[in-house]
Amino acid sequence: MAETERLKALVVEDDPDMARNLKKMLERRFDFDVQTAPDCESARRLTGSESFDIVALDFMLPDGRGVDLLEELSRQDEGPRVIMVTGHGDEETAVRSFRSSASGYVVKDANLRSRLEEAVSKALVEIDLKRAQDELLRREAYFRSLIEKSSDVIMLISADGTVLFESSSVERILGHKPSEIVGRSFFDFIHPEDLPRIMGIITRSVETPGATAVAEYRFRHKDGPWRIMEGVGRNLLGDPAVAGIVFNSRDVTQRKHNEERLRRYREQLEQLVEERTAELAETNVQLKQEVIERMQAEAELKERAERLADFLTVASHELRHPVSVVKGYTTMLDGYLDRMEPEDLHKILDALNISIDRLTHFVEELMQVSLVEQGRFTFNMTDVRLEPLLAAAASDMKAAGNANEITWVAEGDPDVKADPEKIVQLLAILLDNAVKFSPESSHIELEAVGDGNTVTVRVLDRGIGIPEESRRLVFDRFYQVEEVNHHSSVGLGLGLYLARQIVDGHGGRVACEPRDGGGSIFWFTLSRAGAPASGPEAA
Repeated sequence: MAETERLKALVVEDDPDMARNLKKMLERRFDFDVQTAPDCESARRLTGSESFDIVALDFMLPDGRGVDLLEELSRQDEGPRVIMVTGHGDEETAVRSFRSSASGYVVKDANLRSRLEEAVSKALVEIDLKRAQDELLRREAYFRSLIEKSSDVIMLISADGTVLFESSSVERILGHKPSEIVGRSFFDFIHPEDLPRIMGIITRSVETPGATAVAEYRFRHKDGPWRIMEGVGRNLLGDPAVAGIVFNSRDVTQRKHNEERLRRYREQLEQLVEERTAELAETNVQLKQEVIERMQAEAELKERAERLADFLTVASHELRHPVSVVKGYTTMLDGYLDRMEPEDLHKILDALNISIDRLTHFVEELMQVSLVEQGRFTFNMTDVRLEPLLAAAASDMKAAGNANEITWVAEGDPDVKADPEKIVQLLAILLDNAVKFSPESSHIELEAVGDGNTVTVRVLDRGIGIPEESRRLVFDRFYQVEEVNHHSSVGLGLGLYLARQIVDGHGGRVACEPRDGGGSIFWFTLSRAGAPASGPEAA
């Protein structure tokens, strides 16, 4: 017997010598903490104030019989083990003693020591047994309380799924009384979709003693809805004390619902982040595009401002000369008209006429540009032979007194859909440009070639040519290849701009390219008469 403290004994004996001997026996043999009492009254006081494990009680005492005191002590809940010690051993006394729950009966004779040791040893075994029983009951109550108050459902099932035990917590968690589940098949309460999986898990667990399995499944609540359970099962079929599969399950329905809400919230948040990121990226692209467009616009405005400044410089130069001629000659005529020779007067009138023509040409160009800007540059489209238009343009250039040789050819004399007046103006602009930048008396060619529904008209010269970086810009308003400070040719930089507007109005294309052997080729396209309409005139 494992002791944590000395056991206490009480010797109730009126004979002092016998009391000392009994005390000495118990102390030496069993190492008891021993006290003595000479009568019943003293014994009652001691047992009332202290707890004793063993009481050696004389049968006859001065103030009463020991057997009466034995009966009193036996009625106590945690009373001591009592050994009756008597000098008058008889069967009646022994029977009465044992009926009153005495642990032993010893006669005061030559065998007292051995019989007392034997009785005390038996009493100590009873004490140990009582303590073990009490501890077992305490632990049983403890674990029962844990199981009943647990937030988990504890179940014991057999190999075939029959429920052998169900903790009382099942009623609080799943609404079923334990008696409503015990004896039934565990699988009767499992969701049909989960049943094959759970049966497979249990089958595999049965085949492996001591195996532990974790599973998530749906269990039907008594009120009808399915609850999501998270369980851990262990195969203890081989343990005789258990002989089943212990299944410990916890209701995780709320947790699963929270996780699902969290998952949806996270998805929504991620979607919002993606959408916002996409919006920011799109905004960033738009801002970059706006910056680029603004920079381009600023560059265009700057370029236009520079071109406008160049135009004003060129225009002032171009207008100053004819105005000066007109002003000079009118002043001369005002002072010397009556003294002039007819021949000199004729020269002055020719000079005035040329200057006025130049001024008129400049004004007409500016007016046409204004019409373009206002969207009022209109076309009178008709089917017309192209050859007479080429001839008229070449003839007008020769009539203007240009020394360059101009030849023209129209293969197949094609008919085109065009505004005849605008086409003659277009040809005049291109021919004038060729003459302006070509050596005097050089050959300028004008040709028209048909290809399917399109006719291409080319003006070929042997002039100074156009740098590659300027070929795309020569058709812009106010653009001139020559630098302003070295401007030597006549013009405001509007001719080729109007040429492009005329071609665009006919739905064609216009461009310039270098000519083999030197010079330039300006070409544009027109639609044949009867071909599907394209460009602005299609409207």
